[in-house]
Amino acid sequence: MGFPDAVPQAIIGRGSIVAEQTSDLPHANADDDAFAEIGVARAIAENASFATLD
Repeated sequence: MGFPDAVPQAIIGRGSIVAEQTSDLPHANADDDAFAEIGVARAIAENASFATLD
């Protein structure tokens, strides 16, 4: 857990509307196939308590 720059997203290509597209797929893919093996998610919240709904 940390700020967005703690684990930066990978830049995967150029988009049509935005200049760059980002993804967490490179962090989730553990081998050479196109399928993700590890569940990766980001929660945007003001603090950890709000993110975990405590």
